[in-house]
Amino acid sequence: MKRNTLSQLIQNDILNELSSKRLKPGDKIPTELELMEKYQVSRITVSAALNELKDKNIIKRYPRRGSFINKNLALSSLPTFSEKLPPVNPRHPSETITKKYSIGVIMPSIRDLFAVNIIHGISSCFYNETNFHLNISYSGDQAFEEYVIDYMLKMNIDGILLFPVDQENYNVKILEMKVNKFPFVLIDRCLPGISSPHVISDNVYGGQLATSHLCDLGHKNILICCGSGLETFSVKERVQGYKNELARRKLPINEENIIPSILKKLNSEDERVETEAKLLDPKYTGIIVTDSPAAMSLYDFFMKRNVRIPEDKSLVSYDTPITNTIYNSNPFTYIDQNEYTIGAKAGMLMKNLLLNRDDFQIDDQIVIKPNLIINRTTAYAKQ
Repeated sequence: MKRNTLSQLIQNDILNELSSKRLKPGDKIPTELELMEKYQVSRITVSAALNELKDKNIIKRYPRRGSFINKNLALSSLPTFSEKLPPVNPRHPSETITKKYSIGVIMPSIRDLFAVNIIHGISSCFYNETNFHLNISYSGDQAFEEYVIDYMLKMNIDGILLFPVDQENYNVKILEMKVNKFPFVLIDRCLPGISSPHVISDNVYGGQLATSHLCDLGHKNILICCGSGLETFSVKERVQGYKNELARRKLPINEENIIPSILKKLNSEDERVETEAKLLDPKYTGIIVTDSPAAMSLYDFFMKRNVRIPEDKSLVSYDTPITNTIYNSNPFTYIDQNEYTIGAKAGMLMKNLLLNRDDFQIDDQIVIKPNLIINRTTAYAKQ
């Protein structure tokens, strides 16, 4: 990926943070070192991005203090090109410049902002480029995912960006695409035995971040509640991060404190009573939830039972939970997986794969470091 493309991606992300009001005029933005780690790029690339934003009067840079959003910035004045990433130039323009590419995007659902922001990131790579067309579909379950892949292949799609559904075994259609050397990029999944282009979050590190935050607040008995089964790739790694951090702090690891498929258990006649009792047990003061829909359900569960968050229990979610009128604004402390960046980098991999097929490293794999965003659902444990 070219430096100017990555520089523009950093600028786009900061502009999107402003547009979504996660950054406001006067706020300090991450340091150069933090941006270098987040995007896995050189200081030159980060400095170029920040200097361009400075030249556009979007940020102010101060020696030894860092960079800040211009206090006098009017959000209405943000550049209209903030959605657009620079095009990847083909190595063989005469062969590719006139070709129209049809790209399939297959997502499990759009039930949370994580999926929405990934699609937003993917779209930014192809904004206003008439030779690329995105076909977005939602799979829901493994059987329908197989049908959608098969349908797209029969429609002579040129490449597929695939966010696989949660499953113990990967879809056989993915293996078929690998064997047939069909261009595809996996999103948020690294499936065992399949070496292929993918963009994932560092889930082990995310699990460590969440656990470390609760431990730093004095929580010693921490539950980790999983939205799906433990065989799911991302859940397995987040649980491993949780265990790693407990082991690093020489705290006991109790397998009973790891609850898979939490919402199914709460809706099960056989497991509901036991699961509710564990959640309500006052000794468990810290709770990590591995996805935002499950986090919102547990937040409501505790509110209805007069359990105060964070006074009685601290709760850490994943991703940006979709808020509603009950919450008024986003209260959640959560692990931000930088899903917009995940989508953007997946789109760039696909574009490179299609335009520079002979030169592209087919097994390019990108791991994005998540961040901890501290809000109002975590606090110091009661003494």
